[in-house]
Formats: sequence, C-alpha cells, structure tokens
Amino acid sequence: MQEKYEFCPNCQSKISSSIFSENIIVLESYTRLINRFTENRALAHCQKCQPDLLEKARSNCFDILEELKEKLNAQTFKLRKLTQFVPIVTLQVPQDWKYKSLEIVSAQTVSGTGIISEIASNWTDFFGKDSKFYSEKIKGGEEKCKSILRAQTIKLGGNAILGTDIDYSEAGGSKGMLMVCMAGTAVKITNLDELDYNSVALNEIDEIMNVVEQLEIQIEELTQFVEKNGNSFTRN
Repeated sequence: MQEKYEFCPNCQSKISSSIFSENIIVLESYTRLINRFTENRALAHCQKCQPDLLEKARSNCFDILEELKEKLNAQTFKLRKLTQFVPIVTLQVPQDWKYKSLEIVSAQTVSGTGIISEIASNWTDFFGKDSKFYSEKIKGGEEKCKSILRAQTIKLGGNAILGTDIDYSEAGGSKGMLMVCMAGTAVKITNLDELDYNSVALNEIDEIMNVVEQLEIQIEELTQFVEKNGNSFTRN
C-alpha cells in the first residue's frame, strides 16, 4: 500500500486531488526507476517533479545499456578471432590429454552447386579427374561446420573438440545441393601448458568468456528491472 503524503518528499509541492488542483504521488515503480538511474533518492515523487526525473532516468538507463552492449560486442569480436585456436581432432582419446567431457556438439551446412558446377563436374567425371567446383564447396562447408563446433564448445566452457566425425551427402535427394555434417565431443582440457597447443590463446578465451557472461547477466538484469518497474519507461 502506497504511503500518504501531504507534501512531495522530493520537491515539497503540496499533494492534492481536488477538482481545481491535482498533484498526486506517482507509482512506486517510477520512483524505483528514478532512484536506480539518477542520484535522486527521494522516498516518492509527485506529478510535478516526476516527468523530468523519469526522462533523465530513462536517458541514463539506455546510456548504460548501450555501454554494456558495446563492451559485449568488443569482447565477442575478440572471441571470434581466437576461436581458430580451438583444436578439432578425430581421435577419441588423444595421447597425454587430461580433460573433462562436456557435451556433444554438431553442425550441418548445405551449399548449392549451381548448374555450371554440375556441368563442370560431369565433364571432369568423364575424364576421371577431381572437380574443383565441388571440392571448393565441400571445403567451404567443412570450414563453416568447424566454426559452428568451436562456437558451441566455447559457449559450453570447453576449449577443444575430440572424436570428430564428418559426413557428406546430397540434400533433398537431387543434385545441386551438398550437405556437410560434423559432430564431436566438446571437452575442457586441464593440462594445456603440457600440450603442443596455443595455451595463451585458449586461456584468453576462458577469460573473455567470463567477461561475456558477466556482461550478459548485467544486460539481462537491467532489462528485466526496467520491464518490471514501468512499461512506459521503454517507449519513445
């Protein structure tokens, strides 16, 4: 239940609700928003002082959100550059690896070859040669799958993928579409310094992921706070 005031705790304006003069205390949700995103700490606000304060709170809130998102984008960009160092191996139990198994990761890509590629492929098949067109498409599909597997592994807190399997097929039962499927087990290597991998880059991935997770938590918490305490706050 909202407390009754004779005067506004913030601006000291008289509180009234007569026909000729109305100035009432605004909802507590607005006060929470004002107190959270400005230096104002009044117990309540009235219709006279609330609009300017709420607009200031709104501006400050979105500035904070924008800053957090910029930091998140910067960390994500750094992360993308480091994903190439996540090893992908076909071995089930690599020698000297000490690791914790996390979860299966998988990826699928479908690429169109086009009519020209099919004609060229048929021509090279006739002479028993490899088709450069199809080879490039398959290679591109493999690289996309690797990127997806690495991203999934990092998201799980892992730093390597083992037992990787690759399959190739035609999609849709007709020529012209190539499918590449890749799957493996995401793991967390615990003895990186003892192995012949870029331990500096892989350890940096862990550090960045911790920062990313904290930023995502802050953005989510801030967004939920705004949604909970005033729908009009998010409107332009």
